[in-house]
Amino acid sequence: MYQVEAHTPQELRSLGDAALIDAIAVSARAAAAVEAHHLAAIAELTRRNRDRVDQGRITEGAELLRCVGLNLIHDLTLYPGSDKSDQRENTR
Repeated sequence: MYQVEAHTPQELRSLGDAALIDAIAVSARAAAAVEAHHLAAIAELTRRNRDRVDQGRITEGAELLRCVGLNLIHDLTLYPGSDKSDQRENTR
């Protein structure tokens, strides 16, 4: 869906300043596009579950969304702005 030319750390070291700035801009745009897609998917799941709850049909999707939200709150509270993969294993 999203294709980005990702440089290895060794390749980044060999880039000139202008090329390095371009690489940063390209990766920032790609990250923003992926995050927008992620948020759109969450919004769609939320909309579907809200419609189902309004119709009196609570679904597994609603429970899944609740769990995802709780995990997100947990991660943002304990590990703001960090890579949580290693830390999460140590807290459980």
